[in-house]
Amino acid sequence: MTSKTVFVIFIFGLIVGNNPKIKTVLSNNEGSTTILSRKGSSRATAYIDSNKIIETKAHIFITYLVFENGKHHIAIKSFSKENKTWSTEVILDKVKDNHGGGSLAIDSQGYLHIAYGPHVGPFVYRKSINPNDIELFSEPIHVGENMTYPSLAIDNNDKIYLLGRHTILKGKWSLRLFCKEEEDKNWSIGKDILYSNYENWPIINDIQTGDPKYLYIKNGYSRWNKSIAIDKLNNLHITFKNYEYLPRNEKYSFTNNGNGGSYLIGYLKSEDGGITWKNKDKLITTPAYPSEIEIIEGNSDPKKVECNYGISNLILDKYNTPHVAFSKEFDSTSNFYLAYKKGDIWERKLINHAKTNRSFMYSPSSISYFDNHFYIVATAINKSNYDRQELWGKEQRHSFIQIFKLNSRYKIVEVFNSQDLMVSNPSWLPSLGRGNEYPPKLLFTQGDSKSNRTVVHYTDLN
Repeated sequence: MTSKTVFVIFIFGLIVGNNPKIKTVLSNNEGSTTILSRKGSSRATAYIDSNKIIETKAHIFITYLVFENGKHHIAIKSFSKENKTWSTEVILDKVKDNHGGGSLAIDSQGYLHIAYGPHVGPFVYRKSINPNDIELFSEPIHVGENMTYPSLAIDNNDKIYLLGRHTILKGKWSLRLFCKEEEDKNWSIGKDILYSNYENWPIINDIQTGDPKYLYIKNGYSRWNKSIAIDKLNNLHITFKNYEYLPRNEKYSFTNNGNGGSYLIGYLKSEDGGITWKNKDKLITTPAYPSEIEIIEGNSDPKKVECNYGISNLILDKYNTPHVAFSKEFDSTSNFYLAYKKGDIWERKLINHAKTNRSFMYSPSSISYFDNHFYIVATAINKSNYDRQELWGKEQRHSFIQIFKLNSRYKIVEVFNSQDLMVSNPSWLPSLGRGNEYPPKLLFTQGDSKSNRTVVHYTDLN
C-alpha cells in the first residue's frame, strides 16, 4: 500500500468494510499499528537521546523496555522482510530502572551494537555475535561511570561513539563522549565536551549559611536530550537542549514548579572525531559552557528567555545539512518548529496545519529523512487540556502523537495522528528510525505515564 493511500484512509475516513486494502492495514485490534509488547515500561520507548530502530535490506531491529516481575528489562525484536514476520522477543538484560533503555547502531559488516542500562552508573555495551542477528550478544562491557542516556553512533570506518550525561554530586554535570575503534577491546576514558551552567550560580557555601535568597535546588542537575549524527565525511554533529534547576530567588516565566527549565537549543560540530569542537568556524575550548556554543534558539542567559524548550533527535539530509525539531512551551500555548542550518544561519519553519488547529505540539518529538522528504512526529495535546506542567513525566494523561510529512521545500504534504491509527490517549515517547536509506518507521508508547503496563506500538509511515 502506498503512503498516499494510507493517508487518504486516515484523513477522509473511508469505510473499512468496503475496502479490502484497508482490511490489510487494520490487521490487528489496534488499528494500523503493530503491537510489539503489552508489558511496556513507563518509559518503554524513551528517551529521544537513543536510536531505537535499525533497518537493513533484509531486517528491521527494534529495542524497547518491558516491565515484568517487578523489574525493568531491555528487549529486542527483529522483523524479517522476506518472511514478513516478527521474531520472538529477546530479553537482553535487566536494567536499573525506567531510564535504562538502549541505543542501537549497526556497523558496515552488519553487526549490531547496543548501549543501555544505567541511571547514574556505567553504560553497558554489547555487540551481536553474528551479523543481522539478535539471538546472541557479547558479554557486557562497562563504559564510564555515573552515566545516563546513551547516544550511540558508528562512522564510515566503523569507529564507535557513545555520548551520555555524566553526573557529579554537587558539581557541574557534563556531556561526556567515549569512542572505540572497531578492532580495539577497550573504550576511551571519556571526554567532557559540554558543562552545565552550575558554576555560574551562587556557591554551595552560600546555601549552607541559610541565606533564604539562595534557597534552590543545588546539585548540578542537567538534562540535555542530546543526540549525535555522523555525516558522510565522518564529521560529528550534536544537538541538545539545556535544562537546569535555577535559583529559586529568581523569577522566570518558563520554569516548572521546582524552578527547573530548558532555556536554549544548542549545536556542536567536530571535524576530527571529537578531538576538537566548533562554534560555526571557530574552535572552542572544551568542555564548553552554554555561552560558548552555537545556539539554535533561546539564550545562554536564562533571564532573557520566556519559554521552556523541548527538542527532537538530530538528522542529516542528503546534503549533510543538520535538522532538528523543537518546541517553545509557554504557560498557555506551545509552538513547534523545524530548524535547519543554512550556511552559518539556523533557519526555522513553524510546523502547523489546518488539521492541527485544535491542538498544541511539543516535545519529546522525533524526526527522520527519506527520499527528499522529512517526517516529523510531535507529542500533542488538545488546547482545552493544555497544561505546561503536564507536558512531561508523571502527569502525562492527555497526549497523543501528531505526524507530519514535509517535502524538500519544507511544505507539509500529509498529516495524521495516533488517534487516526485508532490508538487511544495517552500516546507519547515517539522514536523514528534515523537512517536515510529506508522509509521511516515509528515506535511509541501508549499508556499512563505512572503505569508499567504500557503498550509498545510500531508503525510503518510509508
